[in-house]
Amino acid sequence: MAWLRGADWARLADVHWRWGWLCILGLVIRLVIFSGPDDLVRALLPAAPALHVLSTLLVIVSLAANWRLPGFPLIMLGGLLNLTAIAANGGQMPTFHTPRPAVFSNVAEFGSATRLGFLGDWMELPFLPGRGYSIGDLLIALGSGLAAYRLSRRREEDPQWRGGASC
Repeated sequence: MAWLRGADWARLADVHWRWGWLCILGLVIRLVIFSGPDDLVRALLPAAPALHVLSTLLVIVSLAANWRLPGFPLIMLGGLLNLTAIAANGGQMPTFHTPRPAVFSNVAEFGSATRLGFLGDWMELPFLPGRGYSIGDLLIALGSGLAAYRLSRRREEDPQWRGGASC
């Protein structure tokens, strides 16, 4: 749809992202603790829940530095909701699905000790079965779609770009 309206995906490369290195650092931490070599993940296991919280917080701080970009406030709000659930549950997101076996799992099944379960992964989308989604995930998806659409528009269509205003 965006392409039919003249979206230019190359425009996303022109977006000035403040503190983007924080976002990249957060993603690298996540890659290591969730997908890294088993020996490395085992060595980090005592700190893995705190690293999970830290990685999410770094991404949120990077988003906050760019809050004026379209969609970013929604992405940030979704991230904050997810972070709240993760922090309240010892570094894991509560979910109704059985977590896949892993050295460190970022999710834990709902149980009697679950805190703030309404912020956890309790929704299943009919077109994406087999995985739980949270309110935060939906806000992140909505904000990401809005950001991609608005930031890929031609400058003359977007009032944000008129008069030399920059991000």
